Amino acid sequence: MAEAVAALEVAGAIGDVVRRLYKYISAVKSAKDEILKLTTELSALKVALEYFDIQSQSDLGLLRDEQVRDMLRLIRDTLLSMQKKLGLAPSGFDHAITILAWPFHSSDVAKYLSTLERSKTWFTMVIMYDSKESLTSLYAEVQRLSSAIEDDITSRKTDTMLKEVEEVVKWLAPVNSAEELTRARKDRASGTCQWIWDRNLTAWRDSSGPSTKPLVWITGKSGSGKTTLFFSILDELQLRCGNHEATRMAVGFHCCSLDVAASQLTSNVFGSIFAQVATTHSEVGGYFQPMRKAGPMLIPQNNMTVHQIQEAMQFVLDRFDRFYLMIDALNETPHSDEVVETLILLCEQNANLRVLVTSTREPVQGQGLILLKTMSEGAVNSDIETYVYQRLLTEGRFKSLNLTSQREVKHHIVTSSHGVFRWAKLCMDQLSRYRTVRDMKAVLNDIPTTLNEMYAAMLFRIPAEDRGIAHEALTWLCFSLRPLRLRELAEAVILCEDDTFLDNDARLADPPCSSDMAPYSQQTVR
Repeated sequence: MAEAVAALEVAGAIGDVVRRLYKYISAVKSAKDEILKLTTELSALKVALEYFDIQSQSDLGLLRDEQVRDMLRLIRDTLLSMQKKLGLAPSGFDHAITILAWPFHSSDVAKYLSTLERSKTWFTMVIMYDSKESLTSLYAEVQRLSSAIEDDITSRKTDTMLKEVEEVVKWLAPVNSAEELTRARKDRASGTCQWIWDRNLTAWRDSSGPSTKPLVWITGKSGSGKTTLFFSILDELQLRCGNHEATRMAVGFHCCSLDVAASQLTSNVFGSIFAQVATTHSEVGGYFQPMRKAGPMLIPQNNMTVHQIQEAMQFVLDRFDRFYLMIDALNETPHSDEVVETLILLCEQNANLRVLVTSTREPVQGQGLILLKTMSEGAVNSDIETYVYQRLLTEGRFKSLNLTSQREVKHHIVTSSHGVFRWAKLCMDQLSRYRTVRDMKAVLNDIPTTLNEMYAAMLFRIPAEDRGIAHEALTWLCFSLRPLRLRELAEAVILCEDDTFLDNDARLADPPCSSDMAPYSQQTVR
């Protein structure tokens, strides 16, 4: 008798779905045809189930049939899916359903109609004692359709979850530090930056218990290659986290930049780290969802207070045995003291936290917890030599140099760099533009000796007729809230205060940069 009751339960569920569908007729007029088709098939299936129930009273063999039980389960699951999409049924005249939109896509309706129609046909054939082969074939078809509906629902739920995570990540981190990572990897030569891994830094990385020096502070002068070193350490830590799956380890990083105002805010410094964790831990994204929804929706902005940051960081740290938190160019944010105070407090409260920052300045607080490391000129020069040698061997323009000329270029750049990696890189970039060895040697002897002189020479080479546009471009790059794409910059530099509209006559005929940047029009300009 149990299966007969199950059949009646399914028939009752059909009535509930039909009542819910009727509630949409006046609210969603565009769906009337689909509602009519669904209610027609549901009503026909309900009749078939009621007849089946009557017949099963006299033929108890029907109740023991495995396919009958499975079919009833499949129909029940299909109806449950429809009920969830349609929402809660009304409990009386004073309780109206708020209907904002028709919850079904056209593809949903087609799948539900096919499932209902085939289910109705199957039970009709059972009632008429049709052949076992026909029933089995139709049963398989209903199974396939039911599975397709279930897969579609799962896919939709997954898409919704991914969209929510994406919105939280965008709210937490308006600046993407991964772009800086891509640039730094291009500049790093194989085998460089290994000198940083001395006994103290290795112990900081590997120690499983509390550390007396949980915060590593790396100082170096401007242009010494701190960012390249920073990302080489990041690569090592990410590799380590990936190789220790049994231990819950993770790393989060952020790059402060004078070029990007948004990267300097304390909320965005930690927001970048939260966003990276949220992409792999859904509960972290869920933690920030109420904050995002409580804030302004027109222009969503992460305005977390220091107290909220500390609480959120505690929520994240509780999920890991070891967490590496890394911040590059801390000197490029005016909120560095606030960031350091927060980091020190977190280190004091969490033995599983390891922090690493780079800066041009030494710390002024928390020295008892800080392992201070300085980028020595000798170590940086060694990396510069490796970098120059690799470019001489691999780049087409430099391959034409004989061994003597290559040694001459390498010696001049390494001995003149004085531990300034950016100067050495700019020298190699400038030399690579020349097509003959004679021109390279001539330029090598006239290259400015300092980074500031190098920048001044670059500005001096701008043609007089382009200097006004160049001034506007540099102003936009210095004060924009986020990195600008080349096409955006080209649009911005031609704006005048009294402009009311722009047409093609006002736009630049060519991008405001050399032609070799044209392929990168969709990339950001720094």
